[in-house]
Amino acid sequence: MKRSLLFLILLISSQVGFAQSISGKVTDSQSGEALIGANVFLKETSFGTTTGNLGDYNLTNLPEGNYELTVSLIGYETITRQAQLAKGDNLSFDFSLNVSAEILENVLVEAGSLTRHGKKIKDIPGSAHYISPKDIARINNTDVMNVLALIPGVNLNQEDGFGLRPNIGLRGSGSERSSKITVMEDGILMAPAPYTAPSAYYFPTMGRMKGIEVFKGASQIKYGPQTTAGAINLISTPIPTSLSADFGLNYGSFNTRNIYASAGNAHKNVAYMVEGFQQNSDGFKELDNGADTGYDKQDILAKLRVNTNPDAAVYQALTFKLGYAKETSDETYLGLTQADFDKDPIRRYAGSQKDQMNTEHTSWSINHLIAPTDFLQISTTAYRNEFKRNWYKLDKVNGEKIGKILASPADYKTEYDLVSGNAASADDSQSLKVKANNREYYSWGIQSIANAAFETGDMKHNVEFGIRYHEDGVDRMQWADYYTMDENGMTNRISQSAKGSEGNREQDTKALALHVQYQLSIGQLNILPGIRYENIDRSRKDWGKTDSDRTGEVSERKNKYDIFLPGLGLDYKINSNMSVFGGIHKGFTPGGSKDGSKPEESINYEAGFRTVTCGFATQVALYYNDYDNLLGSDTNSSGGTGSGDVFNGGAATAYGIEIEASYDPLASTSKTLRLPIRLNYTYTNAEFGTDFESEFDAWGEVKEGYQLPYVAEHQFTLGTSLEHRKFAIDAISKMVGEMRATAGDGSIEDNDLIESSFIVDLRARYFATNQVTVFGEVQNVFDQTYIVSRRPAGLRPNMPMAFNVGLKFAL
Repeated sequence: MKRSLLFLILLISSQVGFAQSISGKVTDSQSGEALIGANVFLKETSFGTTTGNLGDYNLTNLPEGNYELTVSLIGYETITRQAQLAKGDNLSFDFSLNVSAEILENVLVEAGSLTRHGKKIKDIPGSAHYISPKDIARINNTDVMNVLALIPGVNLNQEDGFGLRPNIGLRGSGSERSSKITVMEDGILMAPAPYTAPSAYYFPTMGRMKGIEVFKGASQIKYGPQTTAGAINLISTPIPTSLSADFGLNYGSFNTRNIYASAGNAHKNVAYMVEGFQQNSDGFKELDNGADTGYDKQDILAKLRVNTNPDAAVYQALTFKLGYAKETSDETYLGLTQADFDKDPIRRYAGSQKDQMNTEHTSWSINHLIAPTDFLQISTTAYRNEFKRNWYKLDKVNGEKIGKILASPADYKTEYDLVSGNAASADDSQSLKVKANNREYYSWGIQSIANAAFETGDMKHNVEFGIRYHEDGVDRMQWADYYTMDENGMTNRISQSAKGSEGNREQDTKALALHVQYQLSIGQLNILPGIRYENIDRSRKDWGKTDSDRTGEVSERKNKYDIFLPGLGLDYKINSNMSVFGGIHKGFTPGGSKDGSKPEESINYEAGFRTVTCGFATQVALYYNDYDNLLGSDTNSSGGTGSGDVFNGGAATAYGIEIEASYDPLASTSKTLRLPIRLNYTYTNAEFGTDFESEFDAWGEVKEGYQLPYVAEHQFTLGTSLEHRKFAIDAISKMVGEMRATAGDGSIEDNDLIESSFIVDLRARYFATNQVTVFGEVQNVFDQTYIVSRRPAGLRPNMPMAFNVGLKFAL
């Protein structure tokens, strides 16, 4: 008994001895915003933590003593202060971090941001946006389109409901396969073949991204090849500044599972990081035979950096990045007739049971960074991406295109009965053709950017020169299988065509791009003139449909052109709370390989203002894009043949207004709660300026004034959050106005109408500790059903109401 009592006394006394604590808050010195995920630790001890949702930290059960309390976060200067803990002390220290100095800014290039993680957004004369790690954590979704809905001027069209192959446009450019914008990851082109075949059948995995930058107007002229609408840069997980590890797991409706894990560390001269992300789902559509309609996707990435001492006379760093991604998805282009959609919108016909996409993506890059002087840094990157895909999917029934069958089922009753599984094939002449859309892409290049920043008197100068040599291409070797339909479905393959019989050609592009931008700051005025040069050489070789060995005659065609693309941006700060901006630049999209195929050219204007006062921030931008020659592309997803050929569309215009505002009514009145409210609205009018008849099905016979398809006039997003140190609740409402499926004007006919939609998502997070977060979400709270697409073959639905719960752990 005495021993037990003595043990209890010793235990209590030991706890009293460790009863001291240090707590506080970490914020950005410029904006005052809370910094989430900052490392707070006592040097040369095991005591440490990271800041929570409100930038707060709490180190508890600390022994008495003298310590060095250190706070660090990538992109900011590290702060260290002395802390003396006496018995019973509960100290409080708040930290305000400054943006990192020159050398640390250089290290940031590795992290892939083009705006220093949003810190340079305010200095860009033009419309640019940064989605932060905090915003991404708030959305907590693997569909990049749900994240981009936070930004005005972004045109989004759903397809599969999971965002596997997003359709993203900017300022009325058209969103088909995101082919009219420049897509990058960490500043490197990421479309399968950005010049030759930019349609984004591969898109970087949103689940491993920590930020997104969107550039529109004159701010994006240096990010070609597509420079009319804009550019998107996805920022991957940076190498950490100290030992860290993250793990995430969630489960939801349709047996959807996501697993994420990463770990890394940084030493004085070596730093590294590895991460993996896996997504799985059974899908929400219901095949007539009961099979899955989901997907399985894995993504692995590793980074390694070797650098000189940070205080070296000439700082240098060499960063290696290696990635591998694989996907199998039971996806289809086959939709439903209007009558069947009205009965059961998530049904999938028996004729799509063989449809499956298989992809494999590998990438590597090596970046060398050198800062030879205090005002000059040079970043050079060599990169290569390879992408293989085979989308095995239904193409025709009895020789008829599936789009025609579902548009007029009464005219193609036999074919409709076969594809819907309502009838069996009478004999082998009644067959379903499943095409193997097999393609291999490559993309490689080397790019170098030199940036010099210096001052002369009252003027600040920033000069950037960039050069990139790039090659990419696509190799098509395609074939088809033929099946009959019976009571068990498409179980009987009756024939197979030779490889190459459905496509046997190579297309390649060689491109040299240069750009120069000069930013001059005089007092409150920022002037940003720049010019881009593109020299493009395109070629195509076609071996026909009977030469799978490619030993016979080949049909060749070539096209070559070059172009200068000037631009000018202006920004004037009226006072500390308000600035106005404007710009003009020449836009460009590469043309096709066919002789006479012209590139897309446009002159683009924008003007707007920004205000920040009493916690209320707004930005309003007006834009006008004047196309001399709008381009369209023949893709399967648009209802075409899939040839990839580019069509000239003549003159066109797109104009509109973008409004965004944010306000936190509790920012100045509450220390424990935040209530950030974010709103954005976009008005877009995109129409043709000439009469013509196009081979592009989505355009058809066009008259001057016809509106472009799949561009909504009105878009609106409202996000409201209630944030506390221990929890956060987020509600996001998204409205997209009606659209037309083909070019036209006036009221939209029922068979061409994509009705407006209004979706509400709810999310909640509970911060059990600074390391552990529990979360849940409900997407499409009111279980709304609407048509997301009528092309290429029938009507396809949005995702119904879905639940998701999970856990995140950070070390």
